[in-house]
Amino acid sequence: MDFFGLKIKVADWLNRSDLNGLIPELIQLTQRDLERKNWRFMEKRETFSSSETYRDFPVRLKNVKVFWLIDDDRRYKLIQRNEKEAIAEYPYLTTNKSKPKLFSPLWDSSKFLFRPTPDKSYDYDLLYRQYSAELQNDTDTNWWTTNAWETLLFGALLQAEPYLERDGRIMLWKAFYDSTVLKLERDHLSEELHNSSPFIKMVEF
Repeated sequence: MDFFGLKIKVADWLNRSDLNGLIPELIQLTQRDLERKNWRFMEKRETFSSSETYRDFPVRLKNVKVFWLIDDDRRYKLIQRNEKEAIAEYPYLTTNKSKPKLFSPLWDSSKFLFRPTPDKSYDYDLLYRQYSAELQNDTDTNWWTTNAWETLLFGALLQAEPYLERDGRIMLWKAFYDSTVLKLERDHLSEELHNSSPFIKMVEF
């Protein structure tokens, strides 16, 4: 299912030609609402090497699950702190360099801050969650359109509720939507349990 096909389905179910122009926004709003939850498919991994104090976020970063630093083939889990706390603990940017122990997501600049300042290049392993790409072009697809397009369909129909003036179909659409989300949540939980990562011993600072 691509974005064009999904828009056609929403239009058919709504049967309100005056709302056709709103359909793309209704679908996008549904996707944003769904991704307030942390779904397993949103988990991504990025590895990189850097000696810098700052590092750009991955695209569409939602949040960090775990951040490791690797040195001499040993993994060290970085502790997340807000910027103020991290700088207060390690205030010197150009002196007292050493192995980073903390990281701070700087949302205003879309960068990670490492403290203390790295004394050399280190390898990093970042496990994070990423928002799905927004559907814009007719041929666009993402995880939702491929695996759960019906959830976007019924969610978009519910997003149209303010324009429908006590439409009797809303309760039916809500029942369909709740059912599809519940199934996704059950599948998500089952996958989480089935794919639980083996225990990895971390080295604490």
